[in-house]
Amino acid sequence: MKATKLATSAAVAVLGFTLIAPTVLAENPAGQNLPKQLTGNADITYTEDTTTNPPVDPEIPTDPVTPPGPVNPEGGPISVDFVSDLHFGTQSIKTAKGEYNAAEAKTKNSKGEDIKRGNWIQVTDKRSIGKDGPAGWTLKAQMTQQFKNADNNELKGATLTYTNPVVTSKTDQTGTIAGITPVANVELAYSAEGKSSPMATAEKGSGFGTYFIQYGREAGFGGLTEENKTSDKSIKLTVPEYTPLAASQYNAKITWTIEEL
Repeated sequence: MKATKLATSAAVAVLGFTLIAPTVLAENPAGQNLPKQLTGNADITYTEDTTTNPPVDPEIPTDPVTPPGPVNPEGGPISVDFVSDLHFGTQSIKTAKGEYNAAEAKTKNSKGEDIKRGNWIQVTDKRSIGKDGPAGWTLKAQMTQQFKNADNNELKGATLTYTNPVVTSKTDQTGTIAGITPVANVELAYSAEGKSSPMATAEKGSGFGTYFIQYGREAGFGGLTEENKTSDKSIKLTVPEYTPLAASQYNAKITWTIEEL
């Protein structure tokens, strides 16, 4: 019985249209047909995200890692999310100039496996874009404390040199990304005036997303083997000759800042 009622209703509807149609056409002297389609609307509204961006593997960026350095607790639309601590090992006291390479960043992946990477910095730009697209940014670094020990003895004149930078992202691990340019060779020296040095720049129209500036790459990435990997020879500490040295640990601080263009 229900099927019969539906069929009857449909027939009445068709009959009704047939009877009315001539009247409508008569009131439309231009002979235009009635519209047979209607367009609806849809909308979505975005607000800026201020949550934090936990560090992930710069070579396999879908995988979170145990951070081998400080993590930014603040978050925000644009931020330096993470930076590797640098370890130059235990060295012998000598009067000659000292040159020491920072060890690879050692961490654990999500499976708890030990992995090594070139020391890296993770940055995120998720600001609202303007009419011309992303605004771009500059990443800078500054040695804000010279290497010194617990007795405040300093390695006066000591510098850090950063080489072999590669840029990767969650969608591109080739090492070069259009619009983002790392500075190839940077020397950081302690400056009482607070001088900082540009380390990488995202030009206007680029830089939206999460990026990794990595100094050197581990074997297995970028075509490198264990023999020619650069992850353990891309950040160098240089201590001038005849620098008085104590048998103790010396510590420095390097502050990283991301600035809007």
